[in-house]
Amino acid sequence: MKKNIIILSVFVLFIQLQAQNISSDLRSDWKEIERISPRHAKEIKTSNLWVGGETLDRDYANYEEYKRYLGPLGAKKLRLQSGWAKTEKEKGVYNFEWLDVIVNDAISQGVQPWIQISYGNTIYEGAGTVDLGGGIPRGEEGLAAWERYTRALVTHFKDRVFEWEVWNEPDLGENRKHPEIYAELFHRTAKIIREVQPNSTIVALAITSPNIEYTTVFLDYLKGRNALSYIDVITFHGYPMIPESTLDGIKKYRKFVWTYKPDIKFWQGETGCPSTKGSSGALSQHSWTELTQSKWNLRRALMHIGNDIPFSMFLLCEFSYLNHPGYVNRDKLNTKGMLKINEKTQVVEYVKPAYYAYQNLCAIFTGDVVPQNDVKYFSKEKNLSVFAFKNKKKKSYAITVWYSDEVPSDDDIYRTTTISVDKVLKKKLVYIDIRTGKIYQIPKQNIKNENGKISISVPVYDSPCIITDLSFLK
Repeated sequence: MKKNIIILSVFVLFIQLQAQNISSDLRSDWKEIERISPRHAKEIKTSNLWVGGETLDRDYANYEEYKRYLGPLGAKKLRLQSGWAKTEKEKGVYNFEWLDVIVNDAISQGVQPWIQISYGNTIYEGAGTVDLGGGIPRGEEGLAAWERYTRALVTHFKDRVFEWEVWNEPDLGENRKHPEIYAELFHRTAKIIREVQPNSTIVALAITSPNIEYTTVFLDYLKGRNALSYIDVITFHGYPMIPESTLDGIKKYRKFVWTYKPDIKFWQGETGCPSTKGSSGALSQHSWTELTQSKWNLRRALMHIGNDIPFSMFLLCEFSYLNHPGYVNRDKLNTKGMLKINEKTQVVEYVKPAYYAYQNLCAIFTGDVVPQNDVKYFSKEKNLSVFAFKNKKKKSYAITVWYSDEVPSDDDIYRTTTISVDKVLKKKLVYIDIRTGKIYQIPKQNIKNENGKISISVPVYDSPCIITDLSFLK
């Protein structure tokens, strides 16, 4: 019996070693011909890939410490929170200097800020509280003060900021039970924004996840006041273990909202993955690593832009609640940032792999690259995520592919996968691992033309790769 166990153990070890060899040697005979070249935001005209600069309004992070990494990332927009309590510390006195510095610097780097108007301000009765999930302004004094602040904010920035999001995650905690309170806040706020800046883009909800029940009350409130025209965009968030698992819910949510107003657009306003277990906030209990963070982020981003939904990555830099004792049991570092910090000093210690991975994505998927739903593909493999894109300028195509059936793994296990696609790809094809930035020439024997389609055999794993030709990138 003992001998059989030993033999079985040796056999299992042999299989494991073989799997490791397969996973590491799949591309050993492929020629690496190039690497993705990062592109500064100034070099990119437009893009649906953005980044978050949240929590600066409460000093949980320090923009001065990480601003040098913003432009080189290649993301074209920066989500900011306006910080009413930080701006109006004395009734009627608005000091926007702290936010001016950030807005002006981002613009100078080729990154356009969009501002979320939040949170409350305790110097007024009924004006809400200053943090996530806190009270929403209500009552005449609180709402009147909020309206004055909104008018001052939009007037001050109307020549530099053109997109305004009203509040953050109003469906969180006890607020979830009272969507009509948020609906009134949005209605009052939107009227002022449109009056001060007629061509503004007004962004609603910033909801924790696509919630039809909550959104129904919100939309009915506005519809009853002939105010649906104030909604240009609805933002939603989400932090699932498997990044693609929310896609069906998002599609259902969009279809529902369009029954009220079919021209409403949708943005993924906030989503991201920690790089450690025990991070504060969402996804805290899983044993994430810097590798799995990179994979999760890329998969989550491509799932959205592949469905023509602009995407904001949460977030550029880690932040800490350490110096804010009001956050009971939340004094941990939030490791969703792509820059690692010292939680006591907020100094950036190093750049995580997730930053470089997202930088590679931003370099490729600019505004010239659009999803193509009419390109057909076929593979015998299941649980693949496949999206087609077209570079409008180059008139060339790309296919992105990865395995999306499981939580990103800390191992890179490749499987040779054959994909047949419409004959839109050229013969001299390359294979790009977005995470590493490596570009390989696909061997000729891996490409076959048959029945008007091209069949390509490539190694696929749980992080997105691209099949295309170099003209798509140049």
